[in-house]
Amino acid sequence: MRRALFIGIAYTHTAQPLPHCHDDVDNMLGFFSARYPDVQEIVVLTDKEGQPADRVPTRANLLSAMRWLVDDVKPGDRFFLHYSGRGGRERDDGGDEDDGWDEALLPMDFEESGQIRDDVMHAVLCEPLPKGSFLTAVFDCSHSGTMMDLAYTYVLDQNDQVVRVNNFEAAGKKLLQGGLMWLQGDRARARAASTEGALLLVRGAASGEIDGMRKIFNRSTRKIGGGGGRFARGSSASDGSEQKKKRETDGTVVQWAACKDDQAADTSTSAMSWAFIKTVSENPNCTYVDALREIRALLVNKYAQIPQLSCGHEMNLDVSMGL
Repeated sequence: MRRALFIGIAYTHTAQPLPHCHDDVDNMLGFFSARYPDVQEIVVLTDKEGQPADRVPTRANLLSAMRWLVDDVKPGDRFFLHYSGRGGRERDDGGDEDDGWDEALLPMDFEESGQIRDDVMHAVLCEPLPKGSFLTAVFDCSHSGTMMDLAYTYVLDQNDQVVRVNNFEAAGKKLLQGGLMWLQGDRARARAASTEGALLLVRGAASGEIDGMRKIFNRSTRKIGGGGGRFARGSSASDGSEQKKKRETDGTVVQWAACKDDQAADTSTSAMSWAFIKTVSENPNCTYVDALREIRALLVNKYAQIPQLSCGHEMNLDVSMGL
Protein backbone atom coordinates (compact mmCIF):
# COMPACT_ATOMS: atom_id res chain seq x y z
CA MET A 1 0.00 0.00 0.00
CA ARG A 2 1.22 3.52 -0.84
CA ARG A 3 -0.51 6.68 0.37
CA ALA A 4 0.29 10.38 0.20
CA LEU A 5 -0.89 13.47 2.06
CA PHE A 6 -0.34 17.03 0.82
CA ILE A 7 -1.05 20.09 2.97
CA GLY A 8 -0.83 23.67 1.76
CA ILE A 9 -2.00 26.56 3.95
CA ALA A 10 -1.91 30.07 2.51
CA TYR A 11 -3.79 31.74 5.41
CA THR A 12 -5.70 33.66 2.78
CA HIS A 13 -7.95 35.47 5.23
CA THR A 14 -5.13 36.82 7.40
CA ALA A 15 -3.05 39.97 7.21
CA GLN A 16 0.03 37.99 6.09
CA PRO A 17 -1.03 35.35 3.55
CA LEU A 18 1.41 32.87 1.98
CA PRO A 19 -0.07 32.33 -1.49
CA HIS A 20 2.91 30.30 -2.73
CA CYS A 21 1.97 27.45 -0.35
CA HIS A 22 -0.84 26.46 -2.73
CA ASP A 23 1.68 26.38 -5.57
CA ASP A 24 3.96 24.21 -3.44
CA VAL A 25 1.27 21.59 -3.03
CA ASP A 26 0.32 21.67 -6.71
CA ASN A 27 3.98 21.29 -7.72
CA MET A 28 4.76 18.55 -5.20
CA LEU A 29 1.58 16.67 -6.09
CA GLY A 30 2.50 16.86 -9.78
CA PHE A 31 6.02 15.63 -9.06
CA PHE A 32 4.82 12.76 -6.87
CA SER A 33 2.04 11.68 -9.25
CA ALA A 34 4.45 11.61 -12.20
CA ARG A 35 6.91 9.49 -10.22
CA TYR A 36 4.23 7.14 -8.85
CA PRO A 37 1.33 7.26 -11.33
CA ASP A 38 -0.42 4.21 -9.88
CA VAL A 39 -0.97 5.67 -6.41
CA GLN A 40 -4.69 6.09 -5.83
CA GLU A 41 -4.84 6.96 -2.13
CA ILE A 42 -3.98 10.66 -2.09
CA VAL A 43 -5.47 13.35 0.14
CA VAL A 44 -4.93 17.08 -0.40
CA LEU A 45 -5.82 19.71 2.21
CA THR A 46 -5.65 23.39 1.27
CA ASP A 47 -7.49 26.58 2.11
CA LYS A 48 -8.33 27.33 -1.51
CA GLU A 49 -11.80 28.63 -2.19
CA GLY A 50 -14.42 25.92 -2.73
CA GLN A 51 -12.70 23.15 -0.81
CA PRO A 52 -15.02 20.52 0.74
CA ALA A 53 -15.37 20.92 4.50
CA ASP A 54 -13.30 17.82 5.24
CA ARG A 55 -10.45 19.02 2.97
CA VAL A 56 -9.94 22.38 4.67
CA PRO A 57 -6.73 22.40 6.79
CA THR A 58 -8.22 22.96 10.23
CA ARG A 59 -6.47 21.40 13.19
CA ALA A 60 -9.10 18.67 13.43
CA ASN A 61 -8.87 17.85 9.73
CA LEU A 62 -5.07 17.81 9.76
CA LEU A 63 -4.98 15.32 12.62
CA SER A 64 -7.67 13.22 10.97
CA ALA A 65 -5.68 13.16 7.71
CA MET A 66 -2.48 12.21 9.52
CA ARG A 67 -4.24 9.31 11.19
CA TRP A 68 -5.68 8.25 7.83
CA LEU A 69 -2.22 8.30 6.28
CA VAL A 70 -0.86 5.53 8.52
CA ASP A 71 -4.12 3.75 9.29
CA ASP A 72 -3.95 -0.06 9.11
CA VAL A 73 -0.25 0.14 8.29
CA LYS A 74 1.60 -3.09 7.51
CA PRO A 75 5.25 -3.93 6.78
CA GLY A 76 6.09 -2.89 3.24
CA ASP A 77 3.67 0.05 3.17
CA ARG A 78 5.07 3.43 2.09
CA PHE A 79 3.75 6.88 2.94
CA PHE A 80 4.59 10.42 1.82
CA LEU A 81 3.72 13.68 3.61
CA HIS A 82 4.30 17.20 2.32
CA TYR A 83 3.50 20.33 4.32
CA SER A 84 3.84 23.92 3.18
CA GLY A 85 2.66 26.60 5.57
CA ARG A 86 3.67 28.26 8.79
CA GLY A 87 5.70 26.63 11.50
CA GLY A 88 5.83 27.85 15.06
CA ARG A 89 7.11 27.17 18.55
CA GLU A 90 5.40 26.76 21.88
CA ARG A 91 6.89 26.65 25.34
CA ASP A 92 7.67 23.05 26.24
CA ASP A 93 5.43 22.00 29.09
CA GLY A 94 6.87 18.50 29.42
CA GLY A 95 10.44 19.37 30.32
CA ASP A 96 11.90 17.27 27.52
CA GLU A 97 13.15 19.92 25.07
CA ASP A 98 16.70 21.09 25.72
CA ASP A 99 15.94 24.50 24.23
CA GLY A 100 12.65 24.81 26.11
CA TRP A 101 10.49 24.87 22.98
CA ASP A 102 8.22 22.46 21.11
CA GLU A 103 8.11 22.85 17.34
CA ALA A 104 4.64 22.95 15.80
CA LEU A 105 2.53 23.29 12.66
CA LEU A 106 0.03 26.13 12.38
CA PRO A 107 -3.36 24.99 11.01
CA MET A 108 -5.52 27.64 9.37
CA ASP A 109 -7.53 27.89 12.62
CA PHE A 110 -4.55 27.82 14.99
CA GLU A 111 -5.66 30.99 16.78
CA GLU A 112 -8.87 29.27 17.88
CA SER A 113 -7.86 25.59 17.98
CA GLY A 114 -4.14 25.71 18.69
CA GLN A 115 -1.01 24.46 16.98
CA ILE A 116 -0.03 20.83 16.36
CA ARG A 117 3.08 20.10 18.40
CA ASP A 118 5.94 17.81 17.47
CA ASP A 119 4.97 15.49 20.35
CA VAL A 120 1.59 14.92 18.77
CA MET A 121 2.95 14.33 15.28
CA HIS A 122 5.44 11.78 16.57
CA ALA A 123 2.68 9.92 18.39
CA VAL A 124 0.23 10.02 15.46
CA LEU A 125 2.57 9.47 12.49
CA CYS A 126 5.65 7.66 13.80
CA GLU A 127 4.73 5.42 16.70
CA PRO A 128 2.19 3.29 14.76
CA LEU A 129 4.73 2.31 12.08
CA PRO A 130 5.98 -1.29 12.27
CA LYS A 131 9.37 -2.46 11.10
CA GLY A 132 9.45 -2.62 7.31
CA SER A 133 7.14 0.36 6.74
CA PHE A 134 8.35 3.71 5.39
CA LEU A 135 7.34 7.34 5.87
CA THR A 136 8.99 10.27 4.10
CA ALA A 137 7.98 13.78 5.19
CA VAL A 138 8.92 17.17 3.75
CA PHE A 139 8.24 20.22 5.95
CA ASP A 140 8.55 23.54 4.14
CA CYS A 141 8.04 25.87 7.09
CA SER A 142 9.84 27.72 9.85
CA HIS A 143 11.21 25.94 12.95
CA SER A 144 10.97 22.56 11.19
CA GLY A 145 14.30 20.95 12.11
CA THR A 146 12.88 18.38 14.56
CA MET A 147 9.22 18.68 13.62
CA MET A 148 8.55 14.97 14.20
CA ASP A 149 10.90 14.48 17.17
CA LEU A 150 13.07 11.87 15.47
CA ALA A 151 16.14 10.34 17.08
CA TYR A 152 18.86 11.76 14.81
CA THR A 153 19.32 15.02 12.91
CA TYR A 154 21.92 15.66 10.20
CA VAL A 155 23.35 18.84 8.70
CA LEU A 156 26.34 19.79 6.54
CA ASP A 157 29.44 21.16 8.24
CA GLN A 158 31.81 23.76 6.79
CA ASN A 159 33.59 21.01 4.83
CA ASP A 160 30.38 19.84 3.15
CA GLN A 161 30.36 16.70 5.30
CA VAL A 162 27.14 15.33 6.78
CA VAL A 163 27.38 15.24 10.57
CA ARG A 164 25.18 14.03 13.40
CA VAL A 165 25.22 15.36 16.96
CA ASN A 166 24.71 12.54 19.43
CA ASN A 167 22.60 13.61 22.41
CA PHE A 168 24.75 11.80 24.94
CA GLU A 169 27.98 13.13 23.45
CA ALA A 170 26.62 16.67 23.35
CA ALA A 171 25.42 16.24 26.94
CA GLY A 172 28.90 15.21 28.04
CA LYS A 173 30.47 18.28 26.50
CA LYS A 174 27.90 20.57 28.13
CA LEU A 175 28.42 18.97 31.53
CA LEU A 176 32.18 19.31 31.16
CA GLN A 177 31.76 22.96 30.20
CA GLY A 178 29.57 23.49 33.23
CA GLY A 179 32.17 21.99 35.53
CA LEU A 180 34.95 24.15 34.12
CA MET A 181 32.84 27.30 34.38
CA TRP A 182 32.03 26.46 38.01
CA LEU A 183 35.72 26.12 38.83
CA GLN A 184 36.35 29.45 37.12
CA GLY A 185 33.70 31.09 39.29
CA ASP A 186 31.16 31.71 36.53
CA ARG A 187 28.28 30.19 38.47
CA ALA A 188 25.44 31.50 36.30
CA ARG A 189 26.85 30.10 33.04
CA ALA A 190 27.87 26.91 34.83
CA ARG A 191 24.28 26.30 35.97
CA ALA A 192 22.96 27.02 32.46
CA ALA A 193 25.43 24.63 30.78
CA SER A 194 24.84 21.90 33.36
CA THR A 195 21.07 22.21 33.02
CA GLU A 196 21.30 21.93 29.24
CA GLY A 197 23.63 18.94 29.57
CA ALA A 198 21.26 17.20 31.96
CA LEU A 199 18.32 17.71 29.61
CA LEU A 200 20.34 16.34 26.69
CA LEU A 201 21.26 13.36 28.85
CA VAL A 202 17.58 12.65 29.53
CA ARG A 203 16.79 13.04 25.83
CA GLY A 204 19.59 10.65 24.92
CA ALA A 205 18.32 8.07 27.39
CA ALA A 206 14.84 8.35 25.92
CA SER A 207 16.37 7.80 22.48
CA GLY A 208 18.31 4.77 23.69
CA GLU A 209 21.70 6.17 22.62
CA ILE A 210 23.58 3.86 24.96
CA ASP A 211 26.56 3.49 22.61
CA GLY A 212 26.91 7.26 22.53
CA MET A 213 27.36 7.33 26.33
CA ARG A 214 30.69 5.56 25.92
CA LYS A 215 31.88 8.30 23.58
CA ILE A 216 30.99 11.33 25.71
CA PHE A 217 34.59 12.29 26.31
CA ASN A 218 35.78 11.43 22.80
CA ARG A 219 33.90 13.57 20.27
CA SER A 220 30.61 15.35 19.72
CA THR A 221 29.95 14.65 16.04
CA ARG A 222 30.32 11.82 13.59
CA LYS A 223 30.83 12.33 9.86
CA ILE A 224 28.55 10.40 7.55
CA GLY A 225 28.64 9.68 3.84
CA GLY A 226 31.16 9.21 1.10
CA GLY A 227 32.53 6.06 2.67
CA GLY A 228 29.58 3.88 3.45
CA GLY A 229 28.93 5.62 6.76
CA ARG A 230 25.93 4.54 8.78
CA PHE A 231 23.67 6.05 11.38
CA ALA A 232 24.71 5.20 14.93
CA ARG A 233 22.18 2.80 16.39
CA GLY A 234 20.32 3.22 19.66
CA SER A 235 17.66 0.91 21.03
CA SER A 236 14.17 2.29 21.57
CA ALA A 237 13.45 2.98 25.21
CA SER A 238 10.36 4.29 26.94
CA ASP A 239 10.63 7.22 29.32
CA GLY A 240 7.24 6.41 30.83
CA SER A 241 5.55 9.50 29.43
CA GLU A 242 2.60 9.62 27.10
CA GLN A 243 4.61 11.37 24.43
CA LYS A 244 8.06 9.90 23.80
CA LYS A 245 10.66 12.40 22.73
CA LYS A 246 13.52 12.16 20.24
CA ARG A 247 13.35 8.36 20.20
CA GLU A 248 13.89 5.72 17.59
CA THR A 249 11.05 4.38 15.49
CA ASP A 250 10.32 0.79 14.48
CA GLY A 251 9.40 1.86 10.96
CA THR A 252 11.72 3.88 8.74
CA VAL A 253 10.92 7.59 9.06
CA VAL A 254 12.86 10.21 7.09
CA GLN A 255 12.14 13.90 7.51
CA TRP A 256 13.37 16.71 5.26
CA ALA A 257 13.19 20.10 6.97
CA ALA A 258 13.48 23.57 5.48
CA CYS A 259 15.56 24.91 8.36
CA LYS A 260 16.84 24.42 11.90
CA ASP A 261 14.52 24.60 14.90
CA ASP A 262 15.63 28.12 15.77
CA GLN A 263 15.38 29.44 12.21
CA ALA A 264 12.60 31.00 10.18
CA ALA A 265 12.19 29.73 6.64
CA ASP A 266 11.87 32.31 3.89
CA THR A 267 8.11 32.97 3.60
CA SER A 268 8.30 34.94 0.36
CA THR A 269 8.96 31.93 -1.82
CA SER A 270 8.82 28.12 -2.00
CA ALA A 271 12.50 27.48 -1.32
CA MET A 272 12.50 24.02 0.25
CA SER A 273 9.72 22.53 -1.87
CA TRP A 274 11.37 23.86 -5.03
CA ALA A 275 14.84 22.59 -4.04
CA PHE A 276 13.52 19.14 -3.09
CA ILE A 277 11.59 18.70 -6.34
CA LYS A 278 14.48 19.97 -8.47
CA THR A 279 17.02 17.73 -6.73
CA VAL A 280 15.04 14.49 -6.92
CA SER A 281 13.68 15.18 -10.42
CA GLU A 282 17.13 15.80 -11.88
CA ASN A 283 18.81 13.05 -9.84
CA PRO A 284 16.17 10.31 -9.39
CA ASN A 285 18.72 7.80 -8.04
CA CYS A 286 20.59 10.17 -5.74
CA THR A 287 21.58 9.07 -2.25
CA TYR A 288 20.39 10.77 0.92
CA VAL A 289 23.81 12.36 1.34
CA ASP A 290 23.84 13.66 -2.23
CA ALA A 291 20.30 15.00 -1.90
CA LEU A 292 21.10 16.91 1.30
CA ARG A 293 24.21 18.40 -0.29
CA GLU A 294 22.37 19.41 -3.46
CA ILE A 295 19.43 20.95 -1.59
CA ARG A 296 21.85 22.91 0.58
CA ALA A 297 23.79 24.05 -2.52
CA LEU A 298 20.60 25.32 -4.15
CA LEU A 299 19.68 27.38 -1.08
CA VAL A 300 22.98 28.51 0.42
CA ASN A 301 23.57 31.63 -1.67
CA LYS A 302 19.97 32.81 -1.55
CA TYR A 303 18.62 32.00 1.90
CA ALA A 304 19.88 31.94 5.48
CA GLN A 305 17.90 28.81 6.33
CA ILE A 306 19.84 25.54 6.69
CA PRO A 307 17.98 22.43 5.48
CA GLN A 308 18.18 19.34 7.67
CA LEU A 309 17.62 15.61 7.42
CA SER A 310 16.28 13.57 10.34
CA CYS A 311 15.71 9.86 10.77
CA GLY A 312 13.99 7.62 13.27
CA HIS A 313 16.54 4.79 13.33
CA GLU A 314 19.69 3.36 11.79
CA MET A 315 19.92 3.46 8.01
CA ASN A 316 22.53 3.77 5.31
CA LEU A 317 22.85 7.28 3.92
CA ASP A 318 24.82 6.15 0.90
CA VAL A 319 21.96 4.37 -0.81
CA SER A 320 19.44 5.69 -3.30
CA MET A 321 16.77 7.59 -1.41
CA GLY A 322 13.22 6.32 -1.63
CA LEU A 323 9.89 8.03 -1.16
